[in-house]
Amino acid sequence: QDSLSYIVGQSLIGAAAGVYWPTAEFAVPYLCFPINTKKAYALVRSSEALGTFLGVFTGSLLNYLFYFKTNFINDILCLIIIILLISSKKEIIKKNISDFESKHTKEISITKNNWHKNTIIIFISIIVLTTCLALNQVILPLDFVKRGIFKDSLSETITSYIISAQLILLFILQWPIGNWLSTKERFFGIKFSLINFGISAFLLFISNYFQTIGIYIMLIAIIFSSIGASSFLPTSSDIVFKIAPINKKGLATALLSQCFALGYLLGPFFAGRILDYYGNTTILWILISIICFILTISLFNKKYKLNNSS
Repeated sequence: QDSLSYIVGQSLIGAAAGVYWPTAEFAVPYLCFPINTKKAYALVRSSEALGTFLGVFTGSLLNYLFYFKTNFINDILCLIIIILLISSKKEIIKKNISDFESKHTKEISITKNNWHKNTIIIFISIIVLTTCLALNQVILPLDFVKRGIFKDSLSETITSYIISAQLILLFILQWPIGNWLSTKERFFGIKFSLINFGISAFLLFISNYFQTIGIYIMLIAIIFSSIGASSFLPTSSDIVFKIAPINKKGLATALLSQCFALGYLLGPFFAGRILDYYGNTTILWILISIICFILTISLFNKKYKLNNSS
């Protein structure tokens, strides 16, 4: 009934998320030391996938059994648990940060102000990949319920089941793929993610031209997009943290969060305009597919090497 209170509350939640996300990303390499950062980020992304799944499940259950605003009580309890966990591990946190800084003291004079030579194309790839994530969350459900050029539409109920299944699939795939990518060179994760999102977008493009089978093609596309998301989420944080000089890692993490913000802002906006103008998503998906494959080719012969910094 009080819209102002709701707007203020949601703004504070957004502000908390904006502060939490880059801080948490920045803290992972310090707190996981001496564990491999790629494996640490894979574990973090798996935990987030589990949290997202449990949040959606718990929220749905609370909405069904109780008043819908009990979701906020659940949020408060989760925040209290986070505070208690951090408070109980203060000494371990201090020790890990001290060990990490001691190990990297020599790097400060060597790499100060030197960004990796492939920084620009890495950030462009991240913006494109975050746009793909946003389109899968915002536009893909609309694509299911709207008719394509020949494709039949689905009901909102069936679409909600499909999106829920996608979240479960992401949770299942996150750790195996993230752990596997931790054994590969750093650029491999972004390349692999671009390829999978490119294939997914191409399948979504051709699904518009088939009547009944188009839905099944879209379901296959969801598998590829889930693999792409599982590959991208742990890789992006690790590679951005590593390409930055030792005294600019906080800035790099902040830039990463801005890439996510940019992808989630511009992607759905332009996709919605295309959907309104053409009445279907055919042009959108083929454009995304082409961009993903172009970036993959651009990155194909590039490898992460510290001595390539410039």
